[in-house]
Formats: sequence, structure tokens, C-alpha cells
Amino acid sequence: MKEERTRNWRLSLLIAVPGLVALAVTPSGAQTSRARQTSSPPVAPQQGRAHHSAVVAWGHQLVILGGDNGVTGESLSITQPSIAIADPLSQDMVPAGLLLTGRSYHHSLEINNGTILVMGGVDADFEPLASTEFIDSDMSVISGPALGVPRTVFASLVLPGGGVTVLGGHTEAGRRPTASVELLRDGERAWSDGGRLLHRRAGHTATLLDDGRVLIVGGYDGRWPVAEAELWDPDSGVSLAVGRMAVPRFNHRAVRLGDGSVAVFGGATEVDAFSEIEIWSAAIRGFQSAGQLIHPRVGHTATGLPDGRVLIVGGTLEPRPAELWTPSTRTSSAVADLVVGRSWHTASPVGEDVWIVGGIESGEYPFVPLVVQVPSP
Repeated sequence: MKEERTRNWRLSLLIAVPGLVALAVTPSGAQTSRARQTSSPPVAPQQGRAHHSAVVAWGHQLVILGGDNGVTGESLSITQPSIAIADPLSQDMVPAGLLLTGRSYHHSLEINNGTILVMGGVDADFEPLASTEFIDSDMSVISGPALGVPRTVFASLVLPGGGVTVLGGHTEAGRRPTASVELLRDGERAWSDGGRLLHRRAGHTATLLDDGRVLIVGGYDGRWPVAEAELWDPDSGVSLAVGRMAVPRFNHRAVRLGDGSVAVFGGATEVDAFSEIEIWSAAIRGFQSAGQLIHPRVGHTATGLPDGRVLIVGGTLEPRPAELWTPSTRTSSAVADLVVGRSWHTASPVGEDVWIVGGIESGEYPFVPLVVQVPSP
């Protein structure tokens, strides 16, 4: 029964991650002790990775956490417990310690006191995790308060009052995604109920708006891609419907623009990537078409830049130029000298550069990061 459940769960997660032929994981030998690690923690050998998380913390340090690596197909890949820090001088990744639990498809955030909070994901048996971990600037790692339910392929963000929320995601092997929301309020030691979304969702986006509410867009409900958007209020826990996209999608990317609107880029309908861009605005409480990307993309990144443009990287089966999308003209232009074929990587602004770390490219897991100096408008 457990083997059948695990097989179905893997298929379910693959549906939520188009473009992967197969992804299974084996135990990594990760530490499971809940004791605090020393300030000189053990480190793992450097390896390529995908489905990891990246956080810019402690004064522009880029911290890379967990993920998996291996090859697609019948071979197994490994869920990693390793932590690495970007070195801006060598433009390389330096091993920096180990998580207590190897995990991928998780989330990591820097919370108000400068600590990194690592949440959920899947473990080496491909089961969703409820565990969390705190990482301090000295790279000490301690266990955090467990989520009320395990979660993977969920959304998370830091709230204006200093708390953290997690929304939706898969909670159990073979089950449909959840609509539940949890809160970890600033100074509290346990997660609390944050209400429910209007729709079950995994592979969705959550974007903090200027008024403190959170815009939830798209996702996969376990049967179909979701077109509906909703506004969740962290104070009341109530979520309201606020429009419907022309194209249902999941595993897309969303970026809040300078005028407070939110642009949604690419994603998947069911199994195919597509290129449509839509913008949600509070003025119309709905979406408008905002053109198209040059190439269909899923598993890509969309990074808002200081000048208002958005850098789109990867998410294509074959190497394609990255794109710069301009909100004022709603047009996208190719970045000819940045041709990338990787997917399920991370893209993080570090100083004036954007670091592209990890991902899957032609069945390989690239180790060397790309450091992008974005061209001027």
C-alpha cells in the first residue's frame, strides 16, 4: 500500500512540475538530530542542484539551501541537506554547512530578526515535510516549530507585521492540494490557523500588495489548472475572489510592479509551457493582457529589477536567450549574450548583479552559477 501511495504521489508531483521526465529521491544521510549545530558545521561536497531555495540575507549574502541532484529517467536523484554561500569575489559557491533534514521543493525566507526560516518541502522518501529549521548568520541550525500539516509546492511570504504565512500546497502523498493557510506570528513559537483560500492550489504564486493583503494567482487544484485569483487578508484570514485570468496556469511567476499591479509570466496549462503575460490591478479587480514572452516558459524565474524591468531566465527545453520585459511598453526583448537552457533554478539580486544558481539543463545539474550584469535600458 505504501509503495502504491508513493508511486501515485510521485506522479502527482510530476504533473505539478511539467518538463521533468521523472524525479525520485534516495536517502542522503542527512542529519536528523534536533540539537543545535556548532558554529563550524560539517559541510557537504559541492554539487549541482535544482528545486532548492535561495535567500539574500545578512547584508547581501546569497544563501543556497537544499535541493536535489541527479539525472532524469529511471535513475534516482538525491535530496540534499547542504548549505552554500555565494562568494562575490570568486563568483563561486562556498560550502557552509548542513540542514538538519535534506529537502527539496521547500521554501526559505529571511525573517525580521535576520534569521533564515526553512519550511516544508519533500524528504528523501518524496513525502511532504512539516518540519522547519532556523539558520543564524554563524550558520548554526536549530529545529523550528512544525507546520500544522506537511506542505510542498506551496507559497510563502513575510508579512508587514513581521510574521510569516504559508498558503496551499500538497500535504499528503496522492492527495489533492490543500486550501489551508497557516501563520507564524512574530515572537510566537507555534503556527496558527490563517483561514482558508477559496480554491485548493499547488504551484501558485502569492504576492504581497501595498495594503498588506496577499494576491494569490493560479495553481493546480489536483485536477485542473486554476484561473481564479483571490485576495487573502492576514488580519481576518478571509479571502475574496478578485478576477480570473484568461489562461489558467500553474508554475508561472508573478512580480509586483512599481504601480502596485502584479504581472504574471508564462507557466503551464496542463503539460505545455506557454508565453502569455497578464497583469492584475486593484483598479479593475481583474486581469488584462500584457503581451507575450518571446518563448514559452515553465520552471523559469522572473526577477524585478530596480529600473522597473523584469528579467526572465530559463524555463525552456533548449537554450534560449533570457528576456527583459518592460512594463511601460509591455514588450519583451531578448538578452542575446545570456542564453540559458536550465529550469527549476533560482535567480537572486545580489548588489547590482543577478545570480542564477542551479537548475536542470539537458538532463544535467550545472554547478557553476551564472552572474548576470543586467544591461542598462
